[in-house]
Amino acid sequence: MTVIMNSKQLIGSIWVCAALTSTQVFSFDTAFAQVRPTQSRLNAAAIQGFYELLETTDITLVESGSDGRPWQVLILAAVEASPKRVFDVIADVSNYPKFLQSVSSSKVLKRNRGMELSSWALNVPVLGLRGKRAMRPQPPGVIEFRGVSGHFKQHRERWEVYPHSSPNRAIVAMYRSVDLKKNGGFLLKTLLTLEPSIEHGMYAAASFVQLEDLRRYLEKKPKAKPGKHKGPMPSFQEQLSSTKLQTLMPLLKRGEVSLIYSNDDGSFQQSTVLTIVNAPREKVIEIAHDADKYPEFVPNLERYTLEKSDKGYNVIDYEIDLPLMNVEGLMKMKIGASQSVAMDALKGDIERGRWLWTFGSLNEEATIIAHYSYVDITKASWFISKLVEIQPLFEHGSVTALSMVQVRAIKERSEGKR
Repeated sequence: MTVIMNSKQLIGSIWVCAALTSTQVFSFDTAFAQVRPTQSRLNAAAIQGFYELLETTDITLVESGSDGRPWQVLILAAVEASPKRVFDVIADVSNYPKFLQSVSSSKVLKRNRGMELSSWALNVPVLGLRGKRAMRPQPPGVIEFRGVSGHFKQHRERWEVYPHSSPNRAIVAMYRSVDLKKNGGFLLKTLLTLEPSIEHGMYAAASFVQLEDLRRYLEKKPKAKPGKHKGPMPSFQEQLSSTKLQTLMPLLKRGEVSLIYSNDDGSFQQSTVLTIVNAPREKVIEIAHDADKYPEFVPNLERYTLEKSDKGYNVIDYEIDLPLMNVEGLMKMKIGASQSVAMDALKGDIERGRWLWTFGSLNEEATIIAHYSYVDITKASWFISKLVEIQPLFEHGSVTALSMVQVRAIKERSEGKR
């Protein structure tokens, strides 16, 4: 169904979202009095509950406002470096080009009362992204950024660094808030018109790319490498236990949660997106199983046919009409144990892809969806291949963004919003 949805068109927008941001007439006082503040969701005691999960994955949370649009993302990661070292590296913006692979320039322009104004530019094909932003460090563990001119004016970013129970380790929480629809440019506004949930995915994707680059630098690891994507299709690393779901529940009550897994060399392994749906499990399963009705809530389907096989699975032939390009292919869909839905790419713009939907009952009127994804997007187009070559972590972010679009489609359909 929507597994390939907006895969190529997400490219530019994820990279646009990864831009930090910024001003024209600058005042430190006004820079930190702008709208769209970030709100901290954690403290040192709450962080301890995530230790086990953070040993194998990064965690993201995307929160939405009353209008359904995202207003804040949180990403959590464990880092093998002391809290002071982490704090110092984040605060040293002039050093960013050394470890943030998409940042081509970052320069301090002015200092005043412990705050800094800096300029930035990104190395992104086609898109010329640059601007200025203000930084306010608050030792020992908080750093705030505010966009003051350029792309994504009024962007806000907040870093919180917590000590880990193990020596020379830290937990890093990054919050980001920006109005992409108002300040994202023509391409991004067009994409949000086609599929508003793209905005949620971009929030998670861009934040992951930045934090993962930071972590590999702090841990003195080589820069991440693109996935090899050869051999048999990989199995998913794990399906979440009830214990781990319980750990994530405080975040799930606020929005969509993503778990992003990497291999030792930094290449993409898998992602899992979870959300709470305000509808009974039976209704959510019925919508997910009824592939005949996908065109009713999956936008921009130019072609869609469903062929039911006597081998126990369906074959979906689709084409999605997008600005400048179309995305097409075949995929297999099979209903499995506990009413799960397994999908595998057969051919098309994405030849290697595997997805799994599971549905857990939270109570009689609420369901937890978990969507597991593995996708090789590197062969989808020259543009995608070039972006992954420049920044391999884009692969992780884009797969997670695509998954979030799909999850929100099922969620909103189940809740009567589509």
